[in-house]
Amino acid sequence: MNRKSIVNRINQIKSELQQLAKQVRELPPNPNVEQLGHNCISIKSSELFKHDKWSPGYYIFSDQYNTIAELIETLPIDEVLSKLNRIIKTKRYYSKGNTTMFHPQVIENLKTIIEKE
Repeated sequence: MNRKSIVNRINQIKSELQQLAKQVRELPPNPNVEQLGHNCISIKSSELFKHDKWSPGYYIFSDQYNTIAELIETLPIDEVLSKLNRIIKTKRYYSKGNTTMFHPQVIENLKTIIEKE
């Protein structure tokens, strides 16, 4: 394999990862909430108690999809699949001392893309 074919393959993989990030961002929103603003939602209290999470970001799926898409776009190519698998397994992501907890439905939606690929 010569240098040009390696560069072409790397560029092809980067393009595929960009497509994957786009697919993640286009996953469906949370059907159990009504988004009233950027960081404001209306949700039934039963949904809050069901998951025992009080952060709006936990229920605003687009925020979680963006977090995952940004990982896909910024991680080194050889780390993307292992990070996505770890997110699916643990339902969380650790970065710079912060933990992002992912809603179970976000994980299920992510699986539909990952298992399809």
